Amino acid sequence: MYQPLGRAVERHNFRLGVLNGLFVLIADTFIDPTLVLVTFVNQLTANSVLIGLVAPLRDAAWFLPQISMTGWLQSRPHRLDVYRWTVWGRVITLGALVTAVAVVRDPGWLLFAFFSLFTIYAIISGVSGLPFLEVVGKTVPPNRRATFFALRLFTGGIFSLGAAAGVRWLLSQETLVFPQQFALLFGAALVFYTFGWLMFIGIQEPPDPDVRPRVRTREQLQRAWLVVREDRGYRHFLTMRLSLTLAGAAVPFFAVHAQRTLSGTPGMVGLYLGVATLVGLTANATLGRLAPRIGNQRIMELAGISGLGMALLVAALLIFDAASGGVGANVADLWLVPVFVLNAVRDACMGVAGTPLLFDVARDKDQTLYLGFTNSIQGVGLLATGLGGVVVEIFGFPVLLAVTAVSYAAAIWASRRLAMTLAAG
Repeated sequence: MYQPLGRAVERHNFRLGVLNGLFVLIADTFIDPTLVLVTFVNQLTANSVLIGLVAPLRDAAWFLPQISMTGWLQSRPHRLDVYRWTVWGRVITLGALVTAVAVVRDPGWLLFAFFSLFTIYAIISGVSGLPFLEVVGKTVPPNRRATFFALRLFTGGIFSLGAAAGVRWLLSQETLVFPQQFALLFGAALVFYTFGWLMFIGIQEPPDPDVRPRVRTREQLQRAWLVVREDRGYRHFLTMRLSLTLAGAAVPFFAVHAQRTLSGTPGMVGLYLGVATLVGLTANATLGRLAPRIGNQRIMELAGISGLGMALLVAALLIFDAASGGVGANVADLWLVPVFVLNAVRDACMGVAGTPLLFDVARDKDQTLYLGFTNSIQGVGLLATGLGGVVVEIFGFPVLLAVTAVSYAAAIWASRRLAMTLAAG
């Protein structure tokens, strides 16, 4: 629950929160899971299941631990103390990953080291997620939350353009022997992440005036299911978020499928990153201004529409390739540019409006429960997207693409139902 702290302190906290987003987004670009990390894993193994696990592994591990923390976290007057503990764990595990990529040469052992260390790093990051959201909820005024997240994405996006150029340059260097270029990318990510985490630690957090007794996870789950049954608007919100999450299963395979079957070039990964960053930058600036006027729900609906358009574009590429007997590398490479443009718009909509809309839907007295349960459920959905690789292996990429399109349609439907519920009060 938001607690006024005075204008000077609020400006201080707001600036540090935006700077945290700036540095973290730069780091995210260096180890982008749907492009950089899948390209890394793709050079170690041809197993589609493992490739499909990369993005959902990071995201699911971030979300999953959070419901188990709600009963404990609500008994602490300061959430930032927990966040501080996670910083050191993340620095150590990510540093170990950088070392492993720089030193280990056997593909099998390197693959094992990557998934082991990256999983630990992602889980520790997940522990930090709920304290982060709670601190934002306590220190950022409700009417500025969409602006807050938009500014984080916008300022981070500006500097991420340089990071994307660096990714493109490193991945195109023939003088570097694999995996040297990835050791440099992971090392750069570690540096910028550390700066970002230190920024957030500097926020002045007020003590929680409504500290509750510690509750076991089982009791929290029972309370959460009761909320789901009683709160129709929250049910629609969960359906929308889960549908958008499941729809993302195909994204990591866009560039990989083009490289494997359409003669696409790996060097285009950097271009896709650059274009997506530039589009995301523009979208964040626009959405940050639109959110107070049209509402967070409309922006989330736009996320579903953008995603559906993206899936239809990729489907059109597959149809054109089959009908023409092969589209060629250049056509495949360029065709994916607007695909990643729409993906950037989708990500921007979710980044700007997703969390503020959850704050809008959540009841103040149960805010910790709403946040933790939503994120854990979303984590389950993200983990399920790892089965995208299984679908590709058994049924083929077109089937996964069809599932994606249906999921986006479901997200649009749930978003409109949520709008009706919110309008009815």
